[in-house]
Amino acid sequence: MCRVEGARPVYNVFDARLRAHEDLALTSAEVVGERVEQVGAVLTVPPVERGGDIIYGGSSAGRLGASLRDAAQLDWRGRADAPGHRYVAGDTALLLARVRVDPGPGRPATLTGLTVSFVGVTGQERTATTSLDLTFSDRPC
Repeated sequence: MCRVEGARPVYNVFDARLRAHEDLALTSAEVVGERVEQVGAVLTVPPVERGGDIIYGGSSAGRLGASLRDAAQLDWRGRADAPGHRYVAGDTALLLARVRVDPGPGRPATLTGLTVSFVGVTGQERTATTSLDLTFSDRPC
């Protein structure tokens, strides 16, 4: 992805999905990468049909656009901060992270994943990481 105007632009990344295989509560959600900084809490956005598949993803620069808010399969009003959110087995959600990137000359910023920690029915805290492959260049668009 090329650089948009601004010294350290913010990007919206919504390429990760969650499917709960048991009742669980998310305790944290963090981006993984180099020269990227998470801005605020990761959000969860449920589908309109509870437990439905979410075949939607991507990234955008700047302010969160109407494309995500108006996506027919997503319930934008049902969004919530990921940490502390509870799911029952079968629930699904799109995970939305906002990241500030700081690529430099010849050294792009990379977003390689999103790690969530959760407590399931056993009471033990566990983690899961989804793989992402986003590179942010210092080249202007």
